[in-house]
Amino acid sequence: MNPRTQSVTVGIVGIGTVGAALLDLFETNDRIIRGKAGCHLQVGVVCDKCADRAKIARSRGIRFSTDYRQVTDDPSVDIVVELVGGTTVAGEVVMRALENGKHVVTANKALLASRWDAVFSLARQRRRAVYFEGAVAGSIPVVQALNEGLAGNHIRSITGILNGTTNYILTTMTAGGRSYAAALAEAQRRGFAEADPTMDVTGADTAHKLAILSSIAYSRWVKPSHLCVQGIREVEPEDISFARGFGYVMKLLGRGEERDGAYHGEVRPYLIPSDSVFASVHNEFNAVMIQGSHAGDLVFVGRGAGGAAAASAVLSDVIYVARGTAHHTAGLAPYVVYDPDLEVRLANRAEVPGSFYIRCTAVDRPGVLAQIAAVLGRHQVSLASVYQKQPITARPRGVPVVMLTHRIPEGRLESALAEIDSLTVVKGKPAYYKILDSAGT
Repeated sequence: MNPRTQSVTVGIVGIGTVGAALLDLFETNDRIIRGKAGCHLQVGVVCDKCADRAKIARSRGIRFSTDYRQVTDDPSVDIVVELVGGTTVAGEVVMRALENGKHVVTANKALLASRWDAVFSLARQRRRAVYFEGAVAGSIPVVQALNEGLAGNHIRSITGILNGTTNYILTTMTAGGRSYAAALAEAQRRGFAEADPTMDVTGADTAHKLAILSSIAYSRWVKPSHLCVQGIREVEPEDISFARGFGYVMKLLGRGEERDGAYHGEVRPYLIPSDSVFASVHNEFNAVMIQGSHAGDLVFVGRGAGGAAAASAVLSDVIYVARGTAHHTAGLAPYVVYDPDLEVRLANRAEVPGSFYIRCTAVDRPGVLAQIAAVLGRHQVSLASVYQKQPITARPRGVPVVMLTHRIPEGRLESALAEIDSLTVVKGKPAYYKILDSAGT
């Protein structure tokens, strides 16, 4: 059979923001899609638990159901697109679709990060394709670039702004000097943050995406639990302000790297040089830098949130899988290659070096800075710069003492700060942030 005359049928589970945008793309770009897929690609059935969304499908002449099994079990469906979110029902949809011999396209980062082995082991057994470009960084084609374009490189590091909500919040705090609470409220009003933003602001969403990219890069399952994760809820406007004085901008980054055969991954607020590419990425935009052994530094920037951006990535996957389906090649070779028997060897976080920003709030008394410096000296924390702001008026919270360190193991700094925290002249727990140097390390 000529592939161009063959019909490939898609079933979609979940027609919320992304699903509705995907249906719009199928309509708007029908001619382009057919040309790229090399076959007749059509949506045969859609499913959503909300019956009110039936009109979205039926207005396009597409069959609608509230039971996902009407999609996963339909013998006419070749590709199941899972856009439910979460891990429970979504997991059932993906696994049942694979069991029933369907190819799968998903944008579900939480599911893939937590069940990487189960999903790709079953896909390999059933010889079915699982594509997931939409799971990381919205419209940015970073999954394909890492999985295919950079396959011949040793990936030295992956660093990225991977969450549009937190980037919007930090952009607002930086531009207007607003508190975290005020910036979050604005993000919610403008639709850039959910009513419950926990997954975003705690760093969990970024951790899921970093785990996926790291699993591809290092050909083994890097779990979210392997990562050190810190969110942005404790970020203070004064630290953003002081950082700007030193020439830095604060961003929440996910960063994974391999050091001497051991993996270290972390999600945390970083201070970024103001002239770096990450510093110019604002609001809901995402950016990813990949350092390859031979390709060098590659940077991808684009919209990381929004229905249209995610739908663009999902549709690209559907087209690739449909092309393989029409030529009877989809799933014959696994899209993701990894050895489930290989464990990830983790680096000791305390020994991972870095340069750091430190802020202590101390009483306004002679000799305080000397006491703090003495503790840092005992722990072999070398200082590159010190700034003590002189109070214009009485400050009940104390006077901020801000310091930048040379490159040191983080464990050494943490031990020093624990001792500084116990000093009677220090008021409140010291704050510290890691600094990303201009080379992305």
